[in-house]
Amino acid sequence: MHKYFSAVTILFIFSCAGSNRTSAELEHQKKIENSQKMLYLKQALYTKAITQVEYDSLEARLVDPRLDIDLSKVLGEK
Repeated sequence: MHKYFSAVTILFIFSCAGSNRTSAELEHQKKIENSQKMLYLKQALYTKAITQVEYDSLEARLVDPRLDIDLSKVLGEK
C-alpha cells in the first residue's frame, strides 16, 4: 500500500504543477483577441466607418482590461 500512496502523491503533485500552464495560455489568448479587436478598430477608422472621436473612445475602452466590448455590436450599429 505504501508504494501506491507514494505513486498517487507524485501524480497529484505533477497534476497540480501543470495547472499553471493554462493560465499562461489564457493570457496569451486574451492578448491575441485584444490585438484582433484593435485591428478591426483601426480598419473601421481607415474605412471611415467610425470617426476619430469614436475611435479614441473605443480604443480607450479596449486598453482598459476591466472592460470587455463587443466591436461587432458597436460597429454594426453604424
